[in-house]
Amino acid sequence: QTHPDFIIVTGRGALSITDELKTTEAEAMASYLIRLGVPKDKILIEKKSRDLISCYYYVKSDFIVPLKLQEVFIVTSDYQRERAEYVAAKVLGDSVKKHVVAIHSSLDPKILWEFFTYERRYCVCIPR
Repeated sequence: QTHPDFIIVTGRGALSITDELKTTEAEAMASYLIRLGVPKDKILIEKKSRDLISCYYYVKSDFIVPLKLQEVFIVTSDYQRERAEYVAAKVLGDSVKKHVVAIHSSLDPKILWEFFTYERRYCVCIPR
């Protein structure tokens, strides 16, 4: 069994959160991974993004390009799979091979349709 060189955890918090957070989403995920036994030096933390577009932007500019990563596995929920693939294709382009792994969720896919519409509108302006 092979293991990735790094696990990148992302997110400051949702755009709807206006209060300053004590812990970002990325920091919470990193803490969880460390408790599971993942070595701290294998976890890369991106804690500036507030939405999916900025998440991919910062992952690309902060990790993919500087570390010359050639392949990424994107873990997301099943209801976000199409959205994650679409935004990854627009923001990451062909610079890296992408694999999307969807984890089953009980949430209705319609919940994030408004976000998808918002992001699709802005992704049209991003050159590949």
